[in-house]
Amino acid sequence: MKQLRSKNVLWLICLTLLGLSSCRDYMAEYYERPDWIKGNCYEVLEKDGHYSTFLKGIELAGFRDMVDGKSILTVMAPNDEAFAQYLQAKGLNSIEEMDSVELDKLIGFHLMYYAYSADKLNNFRPQEGDDVSDEEKRVNAGMYYKHRTKSKDANTTEYYQTIQQDVTIYHHERFLPVFSQNYFNTKQIDAEENYRYFFPNTEWNPTGIGYNVAGAAVTKGNQITSNGYVHEIDRVLEPVNTIYSELKRDSNFTMFLDLYKKYEYFAYNPTLSLEYGNGERLYEHLFLDPMPQIACEWPSTDYSQLTTLSSVGYTIFAPTNDALNKFFNNYWAKGGYASLSNVSGESIKKLLFNCVYKGKSEDGKNYDGNIAFPEEIRRGDVINSYGSPISLDLDRVPEKYRILCQNGLLYGCEDLAVPAMFAAVTGPAYQYKHYGFFLEMLAGLGDMESMLYGTDMNFIALMPNDDQFKAAGYKQVSQSGRTYIAIDGKEVSAGEKSENSYAHFIDLANCTGSANELDSLAQGTQVFRTFSPDYTFYIYLKDGKICNSYSFNQLIYPTAKTEEEIFAPFHELKSYTEDGNWSNGKAYAYEGDLMPSTAGKTTYKSFQGMMKNNIVNAELPYYGFVNLLEMAGMYNEASFNFVQEGELQMMLVPTNEAVFAAIKDSIPGLYFDKASYVEGDDVFAHCSVNNDSIMQMYMKQYFVPMSSAGVSNYPYLGWKEDTSKGMTTLNSVEIVDPVTSKVSYDAVKLVITDKGDKLCVKLLEDNAKEIDFCGDYHYFPFVFEDGCVQFINEMF
Repeated sequence: MKQLRSKNVLWLICLTLLGLSSCRDYMAEYYERPDWIKGNCYEVLEKDGHYSTFLKGIELAGFRDMVDGKSILTVMAPNDEAFAQYLQAKGLNSIEEMDSVELDKLIGFHLMYYAYSADKLNNFRPQEGDDVSDEEKRVNAGMYYKHRTKSKDANTTEYYQTIQQDVTIYHHERFLPVFSQNYFNTKQIDAEENYRYFFPNTEWNPTGIGYNVAGAAVTKGNQITSNGYVHEIDRVLEPVNTIYSELKRDSNFTMFLDLYKKYEYFAYNPTLSLEYGNGERLYEHLFLDPMPQIACEWPSTDYSQLTTLSSVGYTIFAPTNDALNKFFNNYWAKGGYASLSNVSGESIKKLLFNCVYKGKSEDGKNYDGNIAFPEEIRRGDVINSYGSPISLDLDRVPEKYRILCQNGLLYGCEDLAVPAMFAAVTGPAYQYKHYGFFLEMLAGLGDMESMLYGTDMNFIALMPNDDQFKAAGYKQVSQSGRTYIAIDGKEVSAGEKSENSYAHFIDLANCTGSANELDSLAQGTQVFRTFSPDYTFYIYLKDGKICNSYSFNQLIYPTAKTEEEIFAPFHELKSYTEDGNWSNGKAYAYEGDLMPSTAGKTTYKSFQGMMKNNIVNAELPYYGFVNLLEMAGMYNEASFNFVQEGELQMMLVPTNEAVFAAIKDSIPGLYFDKASYVEGDDVFAHCSVNNDSIMQMYMKQYFVPMSSAGVSNYPYLGWKEDTSKGMTTLNSVEIVDPVTSKVSYDAVKLVITDKGDKLCVKLLEDNAKEIDFCGDYHYFPFVFEDGCVQFINEMF
């Protein structure tokens, strides 16, 4: 192997080949053993005289020939004193008393494939070998820290629910972790502090050789032999297990393991079956992504993938049964769940994803497999699969639950690492059973949900309950082994889930005013913009009750509702924590109907269509305005013919009183027969258009395209937009140069002013009259798919 190339190793390999072939004599003379080689690994240990117990174990386990020159290997050798301490701790008088299976695993764990010098253990380079520059060797120095040993477990059986029978699981040989100073330097963390968190009774790097072997310190390293290297260590190495095995053998983790196994499956491996099955079908014990493969000794069954095998590991933050029960009682039980088994699948998924770490990811899919040490966790480097730092009190992890495994690290937590979305304003959806529909909507956001539970932004969250969704026509459907939310017989799309979610959140940083909460006791009005990225609409508060823009529109529907019907009571949802505060804002529940998330979810999504379809209804507040538009020829069926499709307009609609007064006075392009009019007549029966072009231009000045308005919000009290330079309307006036007679056009502009207690508008021209907005609707904008509507008390 290129990565093992060195003069010493080449010599060792060739010597072994010579022992197995009939090479010519001059080759034997060429590879004659140098004087500085003291013998093979077994001979070196035997000659030293301090390894008799270990050597006895090597013989009993059947490794004598291998260590005695038949294989190239690296021996991690505990001396007699270390073995005496180990046997005493196990209650044994001699190594002969050990179970033979356990002895094989124990001794094999001290025997590594291939010859590793101290230099290689400090910075093994499995990909490029040693033929690289010093600069290249500093890249990921020490990160290839695991090495294959002769230790393995016998095959085991697991019950495979899908086929309802036991299957045989093949177990690969263990890899032995060797942590070097280079390893910790590359991670930019303190070696001793982080190593001794797991091994407090082992001194870090006492001889200065640069590395410790799992939980043992090296007392005398780099002894070269004719078939490898011997490194003396200060204690016997307990064979490390998989994370799954550690969890399975400790009854304190049964609840967590049961949750983890919801992602379990078994895969038949024909290659392993052919090579090692002896006629038996062999399986791999696996878990669905993004759960790490905690039951596998190797991250890849292909040994040629040495870079992966020697570097990839996982980190599990497993709550004990007591920790899970404590959290359940404090969180989910208060949310209406009877037991952990009844908790929503989405909540359990987020909990599990916050308990696992597969390393860093640049694309959210591929992880580098770096295990997480305490210093990395404390500084926020350990990010779960949905983009949040995993946070826990590391000092409260008992020493007995700080476990190095052959495929990673296990932190056994007596306090649950709480997922970020559980503690944020999204928390009620995860905590309370009756917000299950809304939780499904939040889940539809995918990675975008992280904005709502991150601590970089503060939110107000409104929580609609399941009954509100059901009353709006949503249903929960179970079909083909899955459960989903549907409406009108179709599964709710990801887009609709996003719309429903964002419509119920308020980003406080982008709201006018200083309020950071909803006050159910306050009198007066407030406006909060929703977090919806694709739509501009608002949450309205009036005298301690709530609605949103789309609900508010019902005040001007043909079958209008009253404010008492539209505005609903609400109350705060406190956090489960002692102080009652969510990590990034406030959460509330509201009564009444589900607030629509888009104009498309309402009876009338378009204002222009609603006006035209109800043009004869003189009781509606826009009756006069729509009839002027119709007379001017500005409609094409139910749509305006003078605006681009999809372009949002700020529509300033004169009240009926304002329209009638203007008609009787004068509207450009419109003739009113005063002589024939009798008070009480239909005004429009006495009107005719004498210049439709002039009338159309005049009417266009009541429309401001939002694309050129220079504002980001629709007008309301407290909107804090500066329009002093004017907002361009759809109207323009003809200007004739008196000298050149050249004709040009100048857009008519409007200025809207927030007076604090009212809104006013005027034309941007000298001595223009200021017109008050109509206060009948509390200066709240009506918001439709085609823009917003505000009523004004006069015409220009």
